[in-house]
Amino acid sequence: MQEIYEIRIHARAGQGSKTMAQLIAEVAADKNYYIQAFPYFGPVRSGAPMDAYVRVSKQKINIHTPIKEPDLLIVLDETLLMIDNICLILNKDQSLLINSSKSKEQIIEKYKIKSSVHVVNANKIARDVFKKIFTNTVMLGAYAKISKLVSLEEAKMIVKKKFEKKYGKQMTQLNLQAIEEGYNKVL
Repeated sequence: MQEIYEIRIHARAGQGSKTMAQLIAEVAADKNYYIQAFPYFGPVRSGAPMDAYVRVSKQKINIHTPIKEPDLLIVLDETLLMIDNICLILNKDQSLLINSSKSKEQIIEKYKIKSSVHVVNANKIARDVFKKIFTNTVMLGAYAKISKLVSLEEAKMIVKKKFEKKYGKQMTQLNLQAIEEGYNKVL
């Protein structure tokens, strides 16, 4: 792993990007990495654009700023690409993981992306699993598939540990199913 691995998550408030960032960081912490996970948002209202950040390192992290050039950009809501032109921050050495019903080729062409692209239709999976659009655990599963930091089993373990007391066994089981679906269906 490079000195500091940085992830930037774009979502709308209420989509679970802060939770996703914390889950990724906690898995890394369990593996004895130094971590940071924090949200950044303007006026707090449901649906407002927001970011969450994750830093993972083998060394102590002394940076405490938002991430400008992430190694991985995770987008929970594709409409944010049109609003913020966030794909412009990506270069060929970086990756994009996006929730979209479009194909990888369509995403690359539409947004003129030169980096590695991974696509999962998290909205569809969430509707099938939860009957609502809760995409963060679906995207966590997709992240586990493309990541060297988090395995499928580690993602499921941390969600089970964090969600069972808070949301109960039934909702936790649905989230574990969502993780697995995201893992299996990311392109």
